[in-house]
Amino acid sequence: MRSAYKEVLGAQGAEKAFSKKYGRALGKKQRQLLRPAIANLYQNLENTAALFQHLEAKLRQTIAAARVHMGKALYGAKYAATPTDLLSSTAPLPKPAAANFPWQTSADIKTACAKPDGDDSTKAGNPLATDVVCICIRDHPTGHDICAAGISPAEANFSASRSPANAAEAFKKIVAKCKPGSEKITLLNITSKLTEAVQAVYARMDKNGITAAAATGTTNGAATRFNFYGVHALGAAAQGFGGTGATTHETAGAGVCIDYSAYLKPTKGIPWVNNIEAVAAELKKGKGLFFRIEQRAGNSGSARKTNENAAFTWHFTNPSSNNSPNRNNIQTTNSRGAK
Repeated sequence: MRSAYKEVLGAQGAEKAFSKKYGRALGKKQRQLLRPAIANLYQNLENTAALFQHLEAKLRQTIAAARVHMGKALYGAKYAATPTDLLSSTAPLPKPAAANFPWQTSADIKTACAKPDGDDSTKAGNPLATDVVCICIRDHPTGHDICAAGISPAEANFSASRSPANAAEAFKKIVAKCKPGSEKITLLNITSKLTEAVQAVYARMDKNGITAAAATGTTNGAATRFNFYGVHALGAAAQGFGGTGATTHETAGAGVCIDYSAYLKPTKGIPWVNNIEAVAAELKKGKGLFFRIEQRAGNSGSARKTNENAAFTWHFTNPSSNNSPNRNNIQTTNSRGAK
C-alpha cells in the first residue's frame, strides 16, 4: 500500500510528470473524508490478522497435544518425540527405536501379557502396541495366525524370552497384515471415528470366549470374563496364557488375550483407551478452532466489503465532499462544440 501510494503521488520520472499534469484522483476534502474509513478498514485488518495468528497458534498446540496422547496410546507413557514431529499435522508419528519398544527387557509372552500393571509402561494394557502383540502372537514357536494368516516374526518363539526389538519386529509384521479402511479420515470425522473404535473394543470383550469346561463364578464367571479381550478358553482355572500350538486357546484357563479387570473401574480405565479419548477431546477442540477461523474469515470479508461500499458510496455522492481534482489541464466545451 505504501509503495502504491508513492506511485499515486508521482515521486519520480514519468509518474511525477503525469501527477503534475493531471493531479490526484481525489480532491483534498475527499481524501480527508476517506481517511477515517480507510484507517478503520486497516485497523480491522490488523485485528483480524492478530486473531488468525492467535487461533492458528492454539490450533497447532491442540494438534501437538493430540499427537502426544496418540503417541502414548500407541507406545506407552514413556513415548517421546521432538516438538517438530509433534507439530506436524500430516507426517506420521515417528516410531520409537526398536530398543525402546514397550516390552520388558527380556520377557516371554506369558510374562509381558500377564495381568496388566498400571505402574509398568511395558506391560499389557498400557501401550496399544504391546496389546496388539499379546492378542496376535501365540505362546508357541509357530502358528501365529490368530489375527491373520502369515504372521512370521524373525524371532517367532515368544514362549522364550524376547527383547523389545523382537516385539517391535513382531508388531511391524502384524500391522503389515492390517487393511486400512476405505473411508477418508479428516479433521471433521476423526473424533467420531476414534470414539467408534474405542466402543468397538469394549463391545468385543468376551466375544472370543470358548467354553472348554464349566466356568466358575470366582475365576471365569461373567463378572470377570467380560473383561477379557482376545481368544480365550473358559474353565475352572483363571484366565491366562497357556497351552501350546493348536491347544493355545483350547485349554481351560488359557488363551491369546488380555485381562483388563484391573483397569475397568470407574476411576481408572485402560491407559491406552484413556489416551485415545484424550486425543478425541483435543481434536474436538481443534475442530472448533478450525470453524472459528473459517467463520472469522467469512465475516471479515463480508464486513470489509460492506464498509468499503458504504464509505466510498457516501463520500462520492455527498455534495459536501465535491472537492474536485486539478482541472487546470482539463479542456471544457460549450454547447456549440467551440473550445
